Amino acid sequence: MKRALVLVITLLALFIPWVSAEVFFGPVGSLYNVGDDLMVNATIVSGTASNDYALIHLSCPSGGIDIYRTPLYLQAHEQKLVNLVLHLDPIVIGDLRGACVLQGSYAGSKSVSQQFTISSDIAVSVHVEGTPAEPGQTVFVRGTAQKINGQTLEGFVDIKVPDLQVTVGAPVHLGIFNASFVVPLKAAAKEYAIFVSAYEQDSRGNMSNRGNVQATLPVAQVIDHLALAFSSMNVLPGTPLTYSPLVYDQSDQVMSKELAITVYFPDQQIYTKRLVKSGQAYDLPLPGNATPGYWSIEATLGTTHISKSFFVERVENVSVVLENQTLIITNIGNVPYTKLIEITIGDEKKVTEINLAVGEVRKLPLHAPNGSYRIKFFDGSSAQEVGTTHLTGDAVGLGNEGLQAGSSWKLWIWILVLVVLGVFAFLWYRRVAKKNY
Repeated sequence: MKRALVLVITLLALFIPWVSAEVFFGPVGSLYNVGDDLMVNATIVSGTASNDYALIHLSCPSGGIDIYRTPLYLQAHEQKLVNLVLHLDPIVIGDLRGACVLQGSYAGSKSVSQQFTISSDIAVSVHVEGTPAEPGQTVFVRGTAQKINGQTLEGFVDIKVPDLQVTVGAPVHLGIFNASFVVPLKAAAKEYAIFVSAYEQDSRGNMSNRGNVQATLPVAQVIDHLALAFSSMNVLPGTPLTYSPLVYDQSDQVMSKELAITVYFPDQQIYTKRLVKSGQAYDLPLPGNATPGYWSIEATLGTTHISKSFFVERVENVSVVLENQTLIITNIGNVPYTKLIEITIGDEKKVTEINLAVGEVRKLPLHAPNGSYRIKFFDGSSAQEVGTTHLTGDAVGLGNEGLQAGSSWKLWIWILVLVVLGVFAFLWYRRVAKKNY
């Protein structure tokens, strides 16, 4: 190739003697990265004896620099071969990038080389493995990096996920890099931008070539914990408790999920079960005789569960109803009702003790001389006028028709005991009488 170029130049020098001088450039590469060596041969030919500066200038879109300048004397038809090696160091070429040419001049003659590109770019490809990722999971970032000139990169890579405050680095060898990082435990469920920067450093530690690429990291939403919100921690029997089951993800955002709810009595026996949706409010009805003490609600979602207690207050309460000439007292509270009560019949007061189990009923017949009477009830803490009724009798007084509803079983037990004792007594008597006989 060089011999052919020299032959062409020699022929031109011989057959075109009227050309005073000329600069001819040999072939150059098409792509160069910063840090490469630009090697080119330049031949300077003079048709006549010439004495001038031989100049070679690197010209790029953003400017240029002289890379060769020397005084040169040539006799007629003499030629000068210049072997030019330019190290494309930023200290030398500065910010010169893009489509560039070499411009040669000597003795008033100018010429231009073929065009070539100087670049600091690196082509980077990246693949993110293990997505969508969960909090606490290790994510692997793998990829390749190649300089524009076709050479594989020997350098470094920086990987940043700004929204997760993650920054990792790794070496690039033979154009391949592998890096990893752990997704923070509180990373919100969304897509995150991953910025990957591969670069090369010169002997001074300065960045000479660089390439950037962006990827995405989707983070999945996972259940972190459950919670139960109560309208009150203390509840009166007969009033509902409002509760809301809540499901939180890793960033404490409320999730919409279905949960199983189980309500327990104070003795841990199951009161009720149901299926609910998180984030919604539900009423738990409690009967008027709800057992006092600490009840609990358990919410379960898969293997995650939570339990929370609320307290049902003790309520000592009765309902008092006047039915004809009978006062009906029912324990509608949730604890035994044991009190002295005062019954007012007209102007006279009668005091008696009453003991009622939960749900138990006592009927008290009322007596008074023939007439209409106003009936009042007082238990030491609350008073109420029950009503007016017509009574008959010799004197004002209270009867006792016995226990009804919840207490009738006690009467039957006593009757059964008496019957059993009577049978045993009869059998014993017959046995004794037979021996005596």
